[in-house]
Amino acid sequence: MEESRATSFCVRMWLIATTVVICLICTCFVMVKAPETKLEVSSTDMRLLDSVSGLWCQGQELVSTHKFNVYRFINDHEQQNHTKTRIEIDNVLVKLHIGPRKHQYLRYFLLSGSSVSVSAVSDRASQLSMANGTVNVVKGKEEMGRCLKELDDYVTHNETSSEEEDDILPIGQRRYKYLRWAVRTRFITARQGRSMTEVNVLEDDHYYILIVNDSSDQDISVTLRVSLTRIRFSVDDNDIVCNRVKHCLYHIGFGTEGRIVLDIPREPDAGRSTFIVRSVCRPRVFFYALLFILIPIIMLLVTGFIIKAYSTLLSIPHHNRTDIRSRIVRCIQSQSNADLNSGAVIPASSIERGPTVRPYTPSRQYVQALYQIPGEQGLLDRTPTPGTPPPSYASLEKSRKLTPPVCCAQCHEKMPEDTPLLLHPPPRNRNKDNN
Repeated sequence: MEESRATSFCVRMWLIATTVVICLICTCFVMVKAPETKLEVSSTDMRLLDSVSGLWCQGQELVSTHKFNVYRFINDHEQQNHTKTRIEIDNVLVKLHIGPRKHQYLRYFLLSGSSVSVSAVSDRASQLSMANGTVNVVKGKEEMGRCLKELDDYVTHNETSSEEEDDILPIGQRRYKYLRWAVRTRFITARQGRSMTEVNVLEDDHYYILIVNDSSDQDISVTLRVSLTRIRFSVDDNDIVCNRVKHCLYHIGFGTEGRIVLDIPREPDAGRSTFIVRSVCRPRVFFYALLFILIPIIMLLVTGFIIKAYSTLLSIPHHNRTDIRSRIVRCIQSQSNADLNSGAVIPASSIERGPTVRPYTPSRQYVQALYQIPGEQGLLDRTPTPGTPPPSYASLEKSRKLTPPVCCAQCHEKMPEDTPLLLHPPPRNRNKDNN
């Protein structure tokens, strides 16, 4: 009994732990499928946002400190090649004043197929005696971070530049190490006074226009003319979800996945200022509540079923599987079958000799009565108690009267019913004893 209780307790604890693990896995799945994302955007940017799960989220919520537009994106496979067909040209004019060993940059997010053209004009070109400025186009956030790190290391003489490296590398090579991260580079020289470069965009990514003053004692003033030939998503008024707002909620149907396009309106200083837009999953509260209520109930039902089945299995005695009653019945049945098969064909010689007495095989009910156990236990077809004594002589004598009489095959002579089970010894002849 103690063993069954301990086993039931272990099964309950295991199923409770399994329920907790399943709930944690569901929570982690929701957080991975629909996490909070932060997007760094600037003026004139247009981005296709990642979709959120329509099973866990009832909507996608966008929040920012700057105004933006949101459009519904229709993903039609037949018109997939025509989703980015609108072309816009943005001309940006920016004047920059950069101090010695300083840098400034403009940032844009461009779709594949776009192009950017940069023209830099120095206002003090007549006073320059050497190339002390560069105009660079850098692709990607990681490359831009490495480029800025190289600039900071050179300007601040950080410990990352060892003395051995300073002895091996020339001064010019140490100064322009950051150029290896740029896609295009143009120098601002005294002769030209103007530098131009153009880059074609092959994939959707961030592009940075970096202007660096390499001079250690002079400032430079640069006028940038940036011409952006943008590929835009083809949207119209019917696809508008939110227009010039700081907070927008896009509702998603249950089980569907909708995508939206984020568009930042144009401003005069496009590319110079950046801000953050947060994308948050608005949870489907009813589905969450229903899920976290049904999971424990289902697990409890499964727990009860398993514990009940296991307890029933433990309550069955082991000796029932090897019960002596089953072996006795099988032995009697096999013996009767063997006797019937042996007596099925009677040879002629046996008929001439006289009547043949066939062995009598009692039926099952008489077998049960024959092996009756006295007391409250009853017949052996019930589950016997271990250690039950064998049947007594009185019970065998009583059960013998219930069995049909053994008859002769030809004369049908019946044996007397009052014949005792054990025959008495024959009487002795007194005459022979006297002689």
